[in-house]
Amino acid sequence: MTFGRRLHCTGTRLLAAVLLAALLGAVSGARAETPRPPPSRTIDGFSIDSARVAAAYGARPERRVWTGSTEAVARADAVLAFLARAYEDGLDPHDYAIEPLARRLAGPERMDDDTELLFTHALLEYVRDMKTGRVAPRNFDPNLYVAPPAVDLTVLYESIVSAPHPVARVAALAPAHPEYRRLRRALAEYRQIRDRGGFTPVPAGPSLRQGDQDERVADLRQRLTEEGYLAASTETTYTASVQAAVGRFQANHGLEVDGIAGRRTLAAMNESVDEHIRMLILNLERWRWLPDDLGRRHVRVNIADFSVRAMEGSREVGRAKAIVGKPARMTPVFSSVITQVLFQPYWYVPERIAREDILPQLQRNPAFLAAERFTVFRREGARLVRVDEPIDWGALTATKPFPYVLRQDTGPRNALGPIKFDIVNDWDIYMHGTPAQHLFASTERAYSSGCIRLETPLDLAHFIFEHDPSVDRERIDALYYQAAREPQGPPVIVPLSEPIPVHILYWTAWADEAGDVHFVGDVYGRDRLLAKALSL
Repeated sequence: MTFGRRLHCTGTRLLAAVLLAALLGAVSGARAETPRPPPSRTIDGFSIDSARVAAAYGARPERRVWTGSTEAVARADAVLAFLARAYEDGLDPHDYAIEPLARRLAGPERMDDDTELLFTHALLEYVRDMKTGRVAPRNFDPNLYVAPPAVDLTVLYESIVSAPHPVARVAALAPAHPEYRRLRRALAEYRQIRDRGGFTPVPAGPSLRQGDQDERVADLRQRLTEEGYLAASTETTYTASVQAAVGRFQANHGLEVDGIAGRRTLAAMNESVDEHIRMLILNLERWRWLPDDLGRRHVRVNIADFSVRAMEGSREVGRAKAIVGKPARMTPVFSSVITQVLFQPYWYVPERIAREDILPQLQRNPAFLAAERFTVFRREGARLVRVDEPIDWGALTATKPFPYVLRQDTGPRNALGPIKFDIVNDWDIYMHGTPAQHLFASTERAYSSGCIRLETPLDLAHFIFEHDPSVDRERIDALYYQAAREPQGPPVIVPLSEPIPVHILYWTAWADEAGDVHFVGDVYGRDRLLAKALSL
């Protein structure tokens, strides 16, 4: 496995393009001048970012940091031992020059210039990776509108150097979210499972259900035991306890929960432990793209899990099923705020949906507009002017811009349902109800054109307005149930006194507060793109 920032060089070490300002030679504990990195340099196969290293030293130009004394080398040894465990966070210790630095710090090179520069370079690499992620999201996936936190590496580096216990300061760089720590623990647990030999395969065959006697049940029991769902046993009877364990496994793997070990459930059980480890590493990386503060009260949408969660800090206080964009019209990943809620909303049809979805229906059935309560407008500057004259829909094509604006009136057939949650963004993405409640019976719910449909939107409205002094629950309920019946008049807009953060995420693995580890499908193929970017 190779990683992009490590250079694999052969032959002798490259000579410096510019001499260091002061050569230290043998050091006996006295303070020495900081080595000045040349414009371009490779040390032990690692390309040194000279400008970044120089900036880090700029805060303390009077002395070395890691090799200026016996005490400094001891601090370097302690930090290096911590970096050697970077794999615990899903990082690769080899990215941080672990082997060459260990050799240098243990030998006669422990006090030389190259050791100092290489150590600083490696530590800065780790700081950047931990605080902002190893890869920039938009560099490999155009649908990730995630802006990793802006950090000042020089300030962070100085905070490590000046700390009484630099290892503790380096350890504090990891995301502080409890969810990140739980995911990190899960990674260690699944590596232990791998070290014990991995998962026992369950042979293919007919579905297994309660009451069945089958030799495969012993393998099924062992597989469930390995992941902590069942106590160890060699029985071959599919008992009620096995059924319950299978149901829990299904719930934690995004499957239909029926307690039957059918084709899809057995396929999930037969995924390798290495695949589980890879998914945990990918999702640890996604956490490093997020800010430390997600909002005291906020909303999380997990596209991959088809769910919306109401959060009080890191504690989940509510959850709803969601429908997200189909793979051809992916819901983007971004963070923003909810600013207002609309009851009995109009639906202004996005141009692409009007052109690709509704136009073919109009061409087949001109009565479609009236049946679905659509009004047609044309744009005249900033105004929308109603069009009452007949339109030759057959003259339009789905491959050319749609010249009209379609608006669906409020009512039970409105595609947005009785309520819409406005989210500030550039892609016209929002959350809303839906009259198509039957779709929530599906386990995989990628049916929309990008927006997020909620099964129980009133619950989210209650959460959003729970602490809003300007809106009481009775008013919210009255507006909602009026809109759900046969609304009259235009939408009713209820602004939030304080916008509430919303994070639209893509998590395929996470660990919940109860300690259960969840794995779900990669509906958009984003795991594959991230794994390629990380060379996993």
